[in-house]
Amino acid sequence: MSFLFNSMPLPLYLLIAWGGAIGLSTYFLKNTHKYNKIMLLGILLLSSSSFFVGILRIISSLELFQKYKEKIEILAILGFLGIPFFMIGSYIQVKDDPEKRKIVIFGLGLLILACITFTISVAIAFLGK
Repeated sequence: MSFLFNSMPLPLYLLIAWGGAIGLSTYFLKNTHKYNKIMLLGILLLSSSSFFVGILRIISSLELFQKYKEKIEILAILGFLGIPFFMIGSYIQVKDDPEKRKIVIFGLGLLILACITFTISVAIAFLGK
């Protein structure tokens, strides 16, 4: 998967990263009355992560501002703190509807499984270096 994103041309990569972040943020901010604040915070943190990953790709591709590269990597990783906020907010939103609650719990389980799988694959990649 990393090869796919690294082989993409820079403008296409930025269009996907920043376009997705802007589109997602705009949709949720237009509909703030439908979603609780914790869920909105999670989405904004995840969108900021996508934005910083785009900046990181610019820095890596054009070899600009190399002294700030580590700080931007940390900011991109901090955006993933939005995942627990999104999970908590989505559960709070459907806690009174038992049918939707089952769907959300199943989706949250899949999200946790995906996060664990991603963490294990990153750990294996770092151990292999």
